[in-house]
Amino acid sequence: VAELPLDGEWCAGLAFAKDGRTLATSTRNGHITVWRMPDGAKLASYSSIQSQYAFLNSFAATPDLSLAADTFSKGGIRVIDLRDGRELWTAPTKLPIVALAFSPDGKSLASAAAFGESNIRLWDVATGKEIGQLEGHSSGVWSLVFSPDGKKLISSSSDQTIRTWDMASQKCLDVLRGHRLEVWRLALLSDGKTLVSGCKDGTVCFWDTSVTHPRQARITLPAENVADWNVAPDGR
Repeated sequence: VAELPLDGEWCAGLAFAKDGRTLATSTRNGHITVWRMPDGAKLASYSSIQSQYAFLNSFAATPDLSLAADTFSKGGIRVIDLRDGRELWTAPTKLPIVALAFSPDGKSLASAAAFGESNIRLWDVATGKEIGQLEGHSSGVWSLVFSPDGKKLISSSSDQTIRTWDMASQKCLDVLRGHRLEVWRLALLSDGKTLVSGCKDGTVCFWDTSVTHPRQARITLPAENVADWNVAPDGR
């Protein structure tokens, strides 16, 4: 359909507008460019600050491609206006950010660092202020994706799990288990419920996010020095 020249730069981010008529690309140590689809005409281009981790998920844009976010190499987030290139705000972070995601309404931004931090941070896009943290993963988070209605956020982690979060309460709603190594990438299909996850070992899993996966509480029996065990014939 089209081939867009990036002048030899490493493509570190892609984001289509919701209507499919424009595309934003971000190159490592290069530019954020807005293209018209499908003819590939260049509409605007601004300087990019993508970090050394830019080959991950450290670029995001709002569904209407009015705003974009990228990351500083030593830690920090920048949000710019893609209509005129103005820098709206920056926020320092102690660790390099490897995952960013805008909510569908463009009012919230989620960020995560895969190295040394397991919490997901939430930012108010209008002010650049941190408005919350999602706590639950036991290791770094690699990828973030919002549900179409913006009420949920889904994250994947080095702890081999995928978590679904309620944005209103900032609590974990569900945990998906099945991958055997770090879960690096997430994508939510257009039906709003089919989640695709990619793992470090090359496996790809499909999940139905319309159902939850309850886990029964662990039962501990007060016994010591157990030499053998068995189950009754009726399974109880």
